[in-house]
Amino acid sequence: MEEEEDIDTSWIEEYKDSEKEYDVFYKDKCTRVKLFFMYVNKENSIECIKKENYTLHDSSISRESLINIIKKTQILNTCKYKLISLLKFNISLDPVDIEDILYADNDYGKEFLQKETNPLCPLQI
Repeated sequence: MEEEEDIDTSWIEEYKDSEKEYDVFYKDKCTRVKLFFMYVNKENSIECIKKENYTLHDSSISRESLINIIKKTQILNTCKYKLISLLKFNISLDPVDIEDILYADNDYGKEFLQKETNPLCPLQI
């Protein structure tokens, strides 16, 4: 009769423990965003900047939700503002690219900011 050998799997747990500190660098599905509303007067001066947290559904903001957000935020201090543009700032970097971006002398960050040409379409984050 053969003896059963114990397989040492402790290295798996050690590896998992050592990787935990790097969890913040792994991509997760986006579940919430921070919305910023900039109110500009007729003289092109910033009147106010508001911010609000928003919970995403399937990593996007639906057309209906976007319309509700716009309607809800268009009035400030009894003054009605109109939407001029909608900007989306979305950083999508792989962990291996972070060091290159930090030390690069280029315009790499420009690709993260996008002006939405049709603001009433669903926004994919």
